[in-house]
Amino acid sequence: MKKICMMLIIAISIGLVGCKKSPPAQPKPAKPPVEQKKPAMEQAAPAIQQTAADAQKALQETTQKAPETALPAVEPAKQALTTAAAEIDLTSSLDTLKEKAKQMSIDALKATAEKYKAQILSTQGDLSTKTDLLSKIPAMDKLGPEAQALTKDIQNLTSSLTALKDRLMIYVDILKAKGVDISSFKL
Repeated sequence: MKKICMMLIIAISIGLVGCKKSPPAQPKPAKPPVEQKKPAMEQAAPAIQQTAADAQKALQETTQKAPETALPAVEPAKQALTTAAAEIDLTSSLDTLKEKAKQMSIDALKATAEKYKAQILSTQGDLSTKTDLLSKIPAMDKLGPEAQALTKDIQNLTSSLTALKDRLMIYVDILKAKGVDISSFKL
């Protein structure tokens, strides 16, 4: 009986609250008339013209100064060529790399060998980290997705490490044949 009375009281109070009149709706203010805007291209045209004029002026200045600035730029260009020769190449065949390496200067060979050595050391560090992570996974979770991903990463790092070492040896062998001390390239 108490429950029924309580339910009636709640229902009546909900009905009374819900039956209150809401205040009359106020009319919305009228929108101001929309101004006609210029198309974006018309607005941007002066800026585009100014940018084009600035670019033309900069081109003329650069063309006039080119002979004066060309000679100081030779040394950085030489260094850029040496750096370009020192890039790591994992896509070319070993025979192709041997042919390219035979044509390289001793400085370029050393720079390339240093890059390979640095990459090998970095890859060995990554491999060690992944191996440690895999060893910390409990035996019950070794077949889980995390362990499988780590195993795949370890396999990829191992094959990458082998390829890097093979390529390093190409440059080291050519340096050795040219009579250069190769002790700094030992791993």
